[in-house]
Amino acid sequence: MRLWPIVIFIMLTYSAKGQTTIGKEYSITQSFDSLSRFFEDSVELVIPLSKRLLEQEETQNDSTLIVEAWAYQGRAYRKMGSYVPAISSFRKVYDYAKIHQDTLLTAEAADQIGTMNTFMGNMLIGQKYLLEVAEIYAQVGSKKEIAGANNGLAIFYNDMGQKEKAIEMYNAALEIYEEIDDTMGRANIHANLGMLYIYEKEFQLAQKHILMQGKLDTLLNTQWGLGFHYDYMGVLYRKQKQYSKALRWYTKALHLRQKLPSHYNIAESRSGLSSTYLALNQYDEAIKQANEILRYKEEHQSLSQQMSAYSLLSKAYEKKGAYRKALAFHKEYKIMSDSIYQRDMLSEIADKDALYQGAKKDKEITKLDAENLISQSKIKNKNKIILFGGIALGIISILLFSLYHLLKKVSIQKNKLQILVKEKDILLREIHHRVKNNLQLVSSLLTMQGRSIDNESAAQAINEGKNRVRTMALIHQDLYNKENITQIGIKQYVEKLTRELYTTYSLEENKIKLHHKIDDIELDIDALVPLGLIINELITNSLKYAWPNNENGNLFIELYKLNNTITLIIKDDGVGFDPKSIKSESFGSTLISALTLQLDGKYIYRNINGSEVTITFKTKD
Repeated sequence: MRLWPIVIFIMLTYSAKGQTTIGKEYSITQSFDSLSRFFEDSVELVIPLSKRLLEQEETQNDSTLIVEAWAYQGRAYRKMGSYVPAISSFRKVYDYAKIHQDTLLTAEAADQIGTMNTFMGNMLIGQKYLLEVAEIYAQVGSKKEIAGANNGLAIFYNDMGQKEKAIEMYNAALEIYEEIDDTMGRANIHANLGMLYIYEKEFQLAQKHILMQGKLDTLLNTQWGLGFHYDYMGVLYRKQKQYSKALRWYTKALHLRQKLPSHYNIAESRSGLSSTYLALNQYDEAIKQANEILRYKEEHQSLSQQMSAYSLLSKAYEKKGAYRKALAFHKEYKIMSDSIYQRDMLSEIADKDALYQGAKKDKEITKLDAENLISQSKIKNKNKIILFGGIALGIISILLFSLYHLLKKVSIQKNKLQILVKEKDILLREIHHRVKNNLQLVSSLLTMQGRSIDNESAAQAINEGKNRVRTMALIHQDLYNKENITQIGIKQYVEKLTRELYTTYSLEENKIKLHHKIDDIELDIDALVPLGLIINELITNSLKYAWPNNENGNLFIELYKLNNTITLIIKDDGVGFDPKSIKSESFGSTLISALTLQLDGKYIYRNINGSEVTITFKTKD
C-alpha cells in the first residue's frame, strides 16, 4: 500500500482574533484536497486536522484511513522539525505495514525513521532502518525509490566518515534522478554533495554543487530548499574563512527559516551564525545563538545540534576568560559526544554494514549457481540426443560422434580453466575491495577518535597513523580497479599519494612546489606497500619540518629503475637536519629503517642545501 494523500473536506471557521480554527462539520466522502493543500501551504494545520480525522467513527472502521492519517502527521511533524513525534507516527505506520506484510509501505516508513534518526545522531538505529529500505527497494522498488534509498545510505555513510562510499551512493542516486528528470531529487543530491565537498576542503566542487542546488530550488520555488541553499553558502564561506560573507548568508537563511515551522533547520542556521561570530571574536553574539539552539532542544531533539551548541558555548566562554562555565559546557559536550560515538556502537555498525554487503554478494552468487545448474541440465539433455542419434546412423555416425565428443571434452576443460581463472580474479578483487573498505573504516575510526582528543601531540600521532592507513588503502583501491590485479603503476600511485598529503596539511602547490620525475614502473603489492609507507613518511617529514617559518619551497621526488635496481630520491630545499639528532626511538625513523630492511635495500641521508634521502633496492624479476 502506498501513502497516497488523504482526501478530506474540512470546514474552517474564524475566531474573533482572526485565527484559523477547526470547524465541527466535515464530510469524509467528499474531495480530500484540503488536507493535501494544508500540507503544502499551512503545515501546522495538518496535525489538528489529522487528529480530528482519527476521532471519527468512519475513520476508525477503515484501517487504511488511519494509516494515511498517521503518515500525514509524521510528514507534518518532520517538516516542522519535530523529529520525535514524527518518528512516533511513522513507527505506527511501520508496525501496521509489518503486520499486513505490505513491503513497499514498510520501506517508505523505514526510510523516514532511518533518515530522521541519522539526523538526530542515533546512528545505530538509523543504519538498521536504512539498510532495510535498501534491501526492499533493490527487489521491488521503482527507480525513484531506489534513488531515495541510495541518498539515505549516503547520508549515513557521510556521517560515519566513510566519504568515498557516500560519494558513490550520492552519484548513483543523482544518475537515477537525472534519468527520470526529478528536479527536486537532483536539488537534494547536489546540496548533500556540496556539503560533503566543503568538509573535504574541495571548495570549487562544493560551490558548483551548491549553486546548482540553488538554481534548481529557485526553479521549483521551494522556500525549504532555498533555506538550505542560503545556509550551505554560509558554511562554504565560513570554511574558507570569509566570515563577513558567511554572516550575510547565515542571516539570510535564518530570516527565511524563521517563517517556516522547523526548529531543526532554524537551529542549523543558528549553529552556523554562532561559529561565525566566534571566529569574528564577537563572543556574546556567539553565546546568544548557541543558547537559542538549546532553548528549543526539546522540540528538535537533535543530539548532534546539542553537541555543537555545548562545544560553541565552551569555546566562547573560554575566550571570555569564564573558565568555570567553559569547563561545565565542555563536560556537557563530552557527554553528548560519547553518547553519539561509542566504540561498541561503531563496531556493531561496521558488522551490520559488512553483513549487508555480504548478503548482496551471496544473492549474486546464488543467482549464478542457479543459472549454472540450468546450463548443466541443458548440456546433459543435448548429449543424450546426440548419443541416440549417433547409434541410429551407424558406425560412421558413431565415429563422428566420438570425434565430436572428444572435441567437446577439450572445449569444456578449456572453458572450466577460463572460469576458474575468472573466479580467482573475482575473488582477488573482492579481497582487495574488502581490505580497502576495512582500512577506510580504520581511518574513519581514527578520525572520530581524533575529534575528542585535546592533546596536540596525541592528535598529531593519530593523524599520522590515519595517513599511513590511507597510504595502504590507496594500493588496494588501485588493485581493485585495474585489469592486472597483481601489479600497480608506481607513477600514478605516487602522484595520488602526494596530492592527498598536500590536502591533509592544507598546502598549495604554488606554496611548496612539487617536482617529480618518476619512471612508469609496475610493482607488486609486496614491494609497493613498504615503498609507499616510506614515501609517505619522507614527504610528511619534509612538509612538517623543512620550512618551519612557512616559507616557500621546493620538494623533489625522483624514482627510476636501472639494471633491476630501483632508486628513490626525495629531497627538499628546506633547513635540513642532522641525522645524529634524530632520536633512536623515533617512530618515523624506526619505521623507515624497518621498511627498507624489508625491501632488502639501503638508504643514505645527506644535507645538501636542505635534506636528501636516497633509497635503493633490487626487484625480484
